[in-house]
Amino acid sequence: MIRVSYIGVLTVASAMALAACGNDGPKKYSIGGSVSGLSGTGLILQSGVGADLGVSANGPFTFSGASEKGSSYAVSVRAQPTNPSQTCQVSNGVGSVQGAKVTNISVACTTNTYKVSGTIAGLIGSGLKLQSGADALSPGGNGAFEFSGVIASGQPYAVTVVTQPANPAQTCALAHATGTVRDANVTDVAIECTTNTYRVGGIVTGLAGSGLTLQNNGANDLSISGDGAFQFSVAVPGNGSYAATITGQPKSPWQTCVIVNASGVVTSNDVSTITVSCTTNTYALRGSVRGLSPSQFREPLVLSNGTDEVDVMDDGSFALANVASGRNYDVAVRTQPAKPTLSCSVQQGTGVVSNADVSDVTVTCEPTEATFVYATSYVQALSILRIRPDHSLQVVEQMPTISTPVSVTVDPSGQFVYLATLDAQGTILAYGISPTTGRLTPIGAGIVTAAGPRQIVTDPSGEFVFVGNQYGGPTNQGSISVFKVDSTNGGLTEVPGSEFTHGQTVYGIGVDPTGRFVYTANAAGYTAGLRVDRQTGALTPLPGSPYAVGNVPLSIGVDPLGRFVYTMTGAASDGIFAYSIEPASGVLSQLPGSPIPVPADNCIVIHPSGRFLYNLDPWTLWNPHISSYSIEPSGALTAIPGSPLADANMPRSGAFDPTGRFLYVTDLSGTTSGGGVQVYAVDPVSGSLSAVSPTPVQIATNPTSIAVR
Repeated sequence: MIRVSYIGVLTVASAMALAACGNDGPKKYSIGGSVSGLSGTGLILQSGVGADLGVSANGPFTFSGASEKGSSYAVSVRAQPTNPSQTCQVSNGVGSVQGAKVTNISVACTTNTYKVSGTIAGLIGSGLKLQSGADALSPGGNGAFEFSGVIASGQPYAVTVVTQPANPAQTCALAHATGTVRDANVTDVAIECTTNTYRVGGIVTGLAGSGLTLQNNGANDLSISGDGAFQFSVAVPGNGSYAATITGQPKSPWQTCVIVNASGVVTSNDVSTITVSCTTNTYALRGSVRGLSPSQFREPLVLSNGTDEVDVMDDGSFALANVASGRNYDVAVRTQPAKPTLSCSVQQGTGVVSNADVSDVTVTCEPTEATFVYATSYVQALSILRIRPDHSLQVVEQMPTISTPVSVTVDPSGQFVYLATLDAQGTILAYGISPTTGRLTPIGAGIVTAAGPRQIVTDPSGEFVFVGNQYGGPTNQGSISVFKVDSTNGGLTEVPGSEFTHGQTVYGIGVDPTGRFVYTANAAGYTAGLRVDRQTGALTPLPGSPYAVGNVPLSIGVDPLGRFVYTMTGAASDGIFAYSIEPASGVLSQLPGSPIPVPADNCIVIHPSGRFLYNLDPWTLWNPHISSYSIEPSGALTAIPGSPLADANMPRSGAFDPTGRFLYVTDLSGTTSGGGVQVYAVDPVSGSLSAVSPTPVQIATNPTSIAVR
């Protein structure tokens, strides 16, 4: 058994009690609180007691150390949160321990906000509007800008251009315009504005040539090769001016282009409203005509170029419709002139129009060379002769007639022959001419007129035929029969009032080139003048008519130019009576020096040019001849050197071919039949005559008159 001493136990217990009281020091208390609003990271709190405290979330926090009652504490933020950047503020963070845990420290965190700003450069327009979230800004110029609103750290920002500048139109580009706000103001947004440029152009129409060149604002050449849209290569800044011009017109063909809407101010779009319209230039097609002899009744020369036509009545200039550049032209004679018939040819009439008027086309007209000769004979025959290319004659036919033919004429168109025959009353016959053979086809049955027709003529218009009658009229002492020509078939109708009497015993008759006056040689000893009613053909005496002449006028000649009348008398001692024609009235006035002595008398023929007069005399015994004269401007006659020309074959009547180069003369002898036709060449300068062949061509006996077609 173990025995324990009471005293020993008490001692141990006391010692233990003393030991326990000796280890119980001052009581300590923790320091803490709560955090609110924290969204970032890196918040560090410090209290001055114990270690710093990193806080990562909202809620309570407690520092690791403890403090005795009465100890001071000062809680503060050592490191503010980031991502997002925040500012945390401590409330109740300073105090002393009161004998209990400190739990009322409050840390309230708020996220920081920052401004968005930047700079603008290049802005010259107006109306720029920027946007940052709901915040709008309208900068007034270059330099710094700043939105008035703020953006919380950690939040995205995006600066945009809501409205681009205008006047001039610009495009503003952004740099650094988006991102996330960190822990400072955004200051690096950069806006660079550049003025917009626009293309200037339009459309070309009608372009056919090459070489069209445009410019804009005096530069930037642009060559255009065809219709369609075009644009200049150099753009024009917004609000800038443009001025398009044509610097080179097209050629081949030559054109004239005009420009519309050519200038203006560029706004905010490409310019496409310039219009260039090109039209091909046209140029005059002109020329000149020479050789159209004067004639009141001329049927016109018709010239053509394609479907275009122009009638030409006189010498001088003509003009056809303008021709476009690059087009061919071909001036041609569509219809030869008639009354009288001429042959016209074109020189330099073809080509291609370039860039100037065509004015060198030349048309030369000449009388058509005769192709047939018609000669009457007392043996009731009409001889038809062909004119060969060498101007010699070939008999086609000796055509019988119903009675004795005394005079023949061909109408100005060359289509009809009219024949006066001598019988009890006289008969006028009409024929159509075959243009290839010259043979005649009767038109109608003939018209009986006054007795003793001596000469038949047509007027220059071909509308009337006049017959001078030795007899006829109320007293049977001479008359003039007038016939209207049917233009469709050449048939004759005697006009009302025919026969017309004015004087006695009409031997010769002629018509002035205007067709207004008829002049007759009357065997009673005078020349008569009568006015022609162009509508009816009726004849009325001219004032002062008849005009006295010498013994027995046999032949009369009227100047083809309408200036003079010449009457041949039947006595060599009287000669030729010469008269001037008053153009308006037709009245005759005897010329100074008239009558003009001539070697003998019979038949007068006047050259188509009006420059020469020839007197054919078959009756002077042993000396038949042709006397040749120049007609002076005064009307006086001057003998041509070498005149008279001896003609042993007894020349009786004569007629010129339309060219005036040949005189065809009926001869009473020189052939076995006692009748022939001799051809004389006429010198165009002197008027002298030379026989084409040594002997006449034989025709029917005793020829009386001649006409040339």
